[in-house]
Amino acid sequence: LGLLISELVSDAEISADADTVKAEITKMASTYDEPEKVEQYYYSNENMLNSIQMKVLEDQVVEYVAAAAKVKNVTFSYSDLMAKN
Repeated sequence: LGLLISELVSDAEISADADTVKAEITKMASTYDEPEKVEQYYYSNENMLNSIQMKVLEDQVVEYVAAAAKVKNVTFSYSDLMAKN
């Protein structure tokens, strides 16, 4: 899965821009009593910041795939569906 995501990121030139990462950190920090301290913690801890950047990147990959997906509705009877399994 990691290789697939890496390839999609490379091919589609997807990146976790600073504004999106900041918005995600702000959203997460807003659930705490002192959101400013939580934001400072994320920015001062490289591992935590990398974790948020990866989450944002994964979310953008999901959005990219969902936008590119073509959905086709197919109707099956119950017996036909069970016969395929």
